[in-house]
Amino acid sequence: ERIASIGIPVVDIGVKVTDKEFLKIREFFNVEPNALVFATPKQIDQFLAAQEEFAKRARYTIGGSLSTVRVLAELGLGDTRFEGYVGHDKEGDLVLKALESSGISLEGIKRVDLPTSRTLVFILPDGRRSFIHEIGANALLGKENFEALAAYYAGQESPILHIGYEALSSDAYFKNLGDNLQELKKKVPDLRVVLDTVHDFTKMWNRMPESGNKILAEVDIL
Repeated sequence: ERIASIGIPVVDIGVKVTDKEFLKIREFFNVEPNALVFATPKQIDQFLAAQEEFAKRARYTIGGSLSTVRVLAELGLGDTRFEGYVGHDKEGDLVLKALESSGISLEGIKRVDLPTSRTLVFILPDGRRSFIHEIGANALLGKENFEALAAYYAGQESPILHIGYEALSSDAYFKNLGDNLQELKKKVPDLRVVLDTVHDFTKMWNRMPESGNKILAEVDIL
């Protein structure tokens, strides 16, 4: 059985902070506890460079859809593949190393001249978290990836596609996701689609309800 995941390969940079330290974060990113804001690679780099104490305490882990596909691979549920993009940077190296160590095919991962997606995760003393997300190379996700998946699934019985964290992708990816899934299902009639959603911080489903309805029409398991 062939299982693929498409979504947002992202590196989470987790830091435990005090209430006083969070004031700097709030001022720099204009973010509140239990909220997410988007940032550019330059903004994140500038913050980490200016706040060396945070950088020293930071813990780098892979997150998003990557976590799910690693679990599927380690459970031995079938031939697994991840479809997406990473940059030519240390975060991209971390992603590839983690996937390879779990026995996941790297054929669907392409290295590009954009930074690997990152999320700064600030953890407050009371357990609340704030997220600063950089889309990075994930902005490239689109039709080409679904064409590659069609080739990967060719001739397979009951393949599975896991879609992760669609609400943290680009607007263009979300807008076209339903159409891309519809085309993929025409080529792979037995395909089962699993949607592993995430909190819709940017109200993407509300902003593009027609696109959301197209996605849900192609989903078998939510």
